[in-house]
Formats: sequence, C-alpha cells, structure tokens
Amino acid sequence: MSIGNLKDQGNKGNNFPYQLSALKLAGKELNANLSELTVNGATPAALTININGALSSNPGKFLVAKSVVYDSATSTYHAFLTLATIS
Repeated sequence: MSIGNLKDQGNKGNNFPYQLSALKLAGKELNANLSELTVNGATPAALTININGALSSNPGKFLVAKSVVYDSATSTYHAFLTLATIS
C-alpha cells in the first residue's frame, strides 16, 4: 500500500483512510484466531512430549510462537505456546 496522495481538495486523491481501515481490519482478523496455551514439564524431554501432546490434541490449530522458561524454584520448564486457527 502507498502512503497516500495528500491533496487539499477535500479527500480527493487521498486513500489513507481506506488503507488505515483495511490494516485495522486485517489486524483484528489475525488476533481473533489466536489462543494461548501453557505447558509444563520437569525435564526438556518431558516438556517436548507435553508440547507434542498439546499440539496433537488441537488438530485445527498450528503453532505460531513458542517461549520456554526454566523456573529454578520449582525445577520445572514452562512453555508458552501461541496457537492460531485456519479460517
């Protein structure tokens, strides 16, 4: 998309409002299909098994992002998964 032609004759030649509304609508559509899931495991191998189990139990969703954090106080690994549905 172009930035827009900023002419002074009313809104003639300026497609910025249309572009802005199209981008906002695209952002709403993307966020509507996202969901968050947290998976825990005592070891990296157990965490991998739990992540694969979570993904296989949600067949209509695919992985968008994943973050893994180790909690030294409880000696567990936490995976934060962002899943999206295909619309």
